[in-house]
Amino acid sequence: GGGGGGERLREEIQTLRGQAATKDELDELAAEFRAHQLQKKHEEDPQVAPAAQALPGGEITAATPEAEEAASKVKPEALMDVVVTQRFKSDSEDGGELHPGQSGFVSVVDKDGDILIFFENTEKAQWVFKANFGRLCFYHRRVWAAGQGGGTQSRDPDAMTLPELRDLVVQADLGLGECFSRAALVRRGHEAQETLRRGGGG
Repeated sequence: GGGGGGERLREEIQTLRGQAATKDELDELAAEFRAHQLQKKHEEDPQVAPAAQALPGGEITAATPEAEEAASKVKPEALMDVVVTQRFKSDSEDGGELHPGQSGFVSVVDKDGDILIFFENTEKAQWVFKANFGRLCFYHRRVWAAGQGGGTQSRDPDAMTLPELRDLVVQADLGLGECFSRAALVRRGHEAQETLRRGGGG
């Protein structure tokens, strides 16, 4: 099987971190690792349709017409996981560059079908319009059932990753609407913990 590739990449990333590698080298390996994981996920679950193949070294092949068509059929929903497959600039006013392998989740789908995405290691959620959906890969994730949150109910939301915050908010049955920044998501996380402590969440 292809399991060894992920291990090798993980080891390389660890080694480079230890050698104070350049950020570019780490980013490149991280993108390769993500693409590998996504490919593996795709093999295990045919519903995961990569919109484009991310290649080692950060090169991106153009999406095939079939892949673009598959991506255009995916209707993003709130809470879906997202991985960037082609480099592009987000559609937010102060939108930054998004790189292959960057992952996040859909926070809001507006009435026009455009989406607000929280990408890892960003302070503000980014808008992506429909025209750019072909540069992303969407897939459904398994949300923790209430009470199975992997310890998120007792940890400090300030120290949580964005996906952990999302899981916590979902558990408490609170929406992600109006959360446009990491700070807002952390506040919602605190509310979620309070709700769960009081025995809420449904």
